[in-house]
Amino acid sequence: MALQTAWLLNALGMPIFDRGQKILTWLFSITPSGSYVSGGDTLDLGQLFGTQLVGNSAAIPGMTPSLNSNTPPSSWFVQIQSQPAASGSSATGYTYLFKGGTTLNNCKMQVFQNAGAGNPQSELGAGAYPGAITGDTILALATVPV
Repeated sequence: MALQTAWLLNALGMPIFDRGQKILTWLFSITPSGSYVSGGDTLDLGQLFGTQLVGNSAAIPGMTPSLNSNTPPSSWFVQIQSQPAASGSSATGYTYLFKGGTTLNNCKMQVFQNAGAGNPQSELGAGAYPGAITGDTILALATVPV
């Protein structure tokens, strides 16, 4: 049960994000290891900011202020997906879903798999992550009102 998050960096080594007047969007990666827990593995977005959310603000490394949102993660839009497969390769077949928490530190990532006809997507069972997931490059895009 471990999900590590890391900023996606540009060519200058800076985190990739865009802060508009009302929306903050950022890109990050997720690396699973260990075992999956039914209902979703804890996704600690506080790892990205190097701090827990204090009040309603946290900092992107080297950039302040960067996250100042009055909305909890449960109302954020976060899309999680596998990096597109290289030509000649096939996708993992797993689908990832973000479940926002009440703080940066208690969000979840659920994993679903093809379960065949009549039940096209079922949650991954509790247990060790399959190699197709631990070997996957999982990317996420978060959009947060600020």
